[in-house]
Amino acid sequence: MLFHMICWGMCCNCCRCCCFRKDRIAECSFARTENRKWWILFAVLTLLTALGGAISIFINSSTTYEKIDTTFDHVVESLQDGENFLCRGFVPDTLRSEDKSIDQLREQNGGNDFLMTTCSVPSIGSFLNIIDGNINATVDTAVTVFTRSQDVLTSLNVADFNLSAALQAERDLKAEILLGNNRSREVTDKISLLRPLGLFSSQIPQVDYYEVSDRDINSIDEAIQFTITAQADLNNTINSVSKAVSDLQNDITTDLFRQRNSIISDVSKVDEQLLNVVSTMVDFEDDVATSKTEVNNTENFGEPVIAVIFGLSIIFLGMMLLGYFLKKKLVMCIFGYLLFGFFAWMCFALGLILVYSMINYDVCGCESVFTAQSCSTLRTIFKTNVGGTVKIGSTEVDIQKTIENILLCPDRNNATGFYDYSNDSNFIDILGIGSEFNKTTLITPVIQSINEAALQLDQVDNLNKTKTRASTALDSISSFDTAFNVTNVTAELNAFLALNESLAPLQQDENDANWPVFYSTATPASNEAKENNTKALEYVRLCIRNIRLLNETTPRVNRDLANTVSLVQTVVNQIDVVSAAVNATQRAVEEVSVSLFTAVAFIQEINRFSPCGWVGNFYTNVVISDFCEATFTSFDSVSPGAIACLAAMLVGFFVLVIMRDLVDWEDPDGDLDTGRNHDGIARPAQPDGPPPKQYQMAVVQTSSPPNFASPHNPTYDGKDALADPDNAPMVMAEIERVEKVPSIGAMH
Repeated sequence: MLFHMICWGMCCNCCRCCCFRKDRIAECSFARTENRKWWILFAVLTLLTALGGAISIFINSSTTYEKIDTTFDHVVESLQDGENFLCRGFVPDTLRSEDKSIDQLREQNGGNDFLMTTCSVPSIGSFLNIIDGNINATVDTAVTVFTRSQDVLTSLNVADFNLSAALQAERDLKAEILLGNNRSREVTDKISLLRPLGLFSSQIPQVDYYEVSDRDINSIDEAIQFTITAQADLNNTINSVSKAVSDLQNDITTDLFRQRNSIISDVSKVDEQLLNVVSTMVDFEDDVATSKTEVNNTENFGEPVIAVIFGLSIIFLGMMLLGYFLKKKLVMCIFGYLLFGFFAWMCFALGLILVYSMINYDVCGCESVFTAQSCSTLRTIFKTNVGGTVKIGSTEVDIQKTIENILLCPDRNNATGFYDYSNDSNFIDILGIGSEFNKTTLITPVIQSINEAALQLDQVDNLNKTKTRASTALDSISSFDTAFNVTNVTAELNAFLALNESLAPLQQDENDANWPVFYSTATPASNEAKENNTKALEYVRLCIRNIRLLNETTPRVNRDLANTVSLVQTVVNQIDVVSAAVNATQRAVEEVSVSLFTAVAFIQEINRFSPCGWVGNFYTNVVISDFCEATFTSFDSVSPGAIACLAAMLVGFFVLVIMRDLVDWEDPDGDLDTGRNHDGIARPAQPDGPPPKQYQMAVVQTSSPPNFASPHNPTYDGKDALADPDNAPMVMAEIERVEKVPSIGAMH
């Protein structure tokens, strides 16, 4: 175009060259006057083409700001989805509505612990809160169970104490019975020794006592033996339970707290980072809103700017056309050069649009089907540039293999808005890092210790043995009746007392008149009688003493028997209660083990709380719909109008420059230079400056005068004599330089 301007001489003729010289143009057939209407029509059509292109640009760019608004909205929605993914509810809502920082929220609400409790489901924050609550509740329950296990040990010790008391009562009972047997036997023996000593057999009472049988004594021995065995079994139970209780309350509790603190500490670190990320996303959300407002403020002039820029071609072409009609050389020159200048920049702008459109098309690779699945080239770019492996914990994650699944992650929510789990729609399963959340190995040693303690609490067999043997002892003792059948105790005792009173005086006086009554002797008593009386008094007094003691032994034996039966019965009943308590404690400890494992294993359920659908939505809405589709269609729809404007500028420029040579011009001095001779052929206007050299034209005469095209030639038949081959020999033979010949303009 610059070459065109130079060689065609937009404002002067000095630079016109070659076939673009004005005299050469004047000889062309298109320079005829009657062809002017076609040039005007063509120029108008060119102008209308530019107008149509500008209108097309305006129409197609009128939705640009709507698309930009949609993009901003999609970005905000994605940010809010990300915030809800991390911590739905109070935290992002408050940060967004009250314009507070996360540090201010922590200070006002008691730190991260409270803020995390406000994260509602479904979100990672709620999941971490559930983990925290489950583990703390399980540990608290475990400590309570471990503490209450001491009550079981106390009950066992009470049962052991009562069993020891029962054993002592059984032994005391046996001792009393044996002592009663001895006393009864001694009375019987002394009576047998007493009878042959004197003449008082009739005064000796008939003692009706009988001894406890060996069978009954053996039953007491059996009861004692069973009680001893029962106590041994109970002691074994106590030892096992005591060790279990000690382990639960000391080592196991210490290990449990240590592992709990380790897990909670890890969770707390995540809490801190999670809340900070939420705060950052809310801040970025504000930035996006601010950018949206700033962009919308430019809508009034930004929306039509492209149409206006390319619409300048209409103004330039129109002004050149107006200059043509007004025969204003300067107007056409000025707007011709402006047209050239803007044409260069608009070509550059169109080039950028086309290049960006092609880059967008090639980068996205959507093949005019704008879906996340169809835009394969873009996914390939992501895989290539985000390629490599990332170490998450101890797991190597191949991002190249997983990034596509994350970008295409489906958004799966049920009717209530909760995540509908599937293994292809969450970060954990896609990345294959589920093992990193398996914390059961940390708690396994503690669980093993708890299970061992639970095994030590399994005392069903020992307690059943204890109860069986105690019950057998109870049966043995219960079969034992009153030890002694003592009848007429008072009469017998009185008879021996009377006999003692009768024989005692004889001991003091050998001349007592009653000697012959009790002994076969005269007065004074013989030595044999005296000796017999001494023995008789001893025997009588021993009988009195034993009868009195035996009379006291009977209620004592009955009391000891009743006490023994009561104690053994109490032990039997306690064994039932203690056995139930031990079993309940064992089950509680086992449940603690299961609950602890469940609470820690629940951490692996994070895949049910980490849906990646919001990333898939971001990729689909922002990247595919907004970046690929909206951008490409916007530039692609603007391009035809821009091309039409540029084509109109280029063609219109040529047309109007040609038309410049076909019209009369008004020169800067105000003199009219028609640019045509009397023959009607356009001739170059006389240039400014010194008078030109003068030339004379030699004309070869022909048989008939030439028929030059001129408004002064009435015989002109519309044919150009110069173009008629019959007149060729007579046109110009030569051109000679002559002096003082008037110029062509003067001749006219």
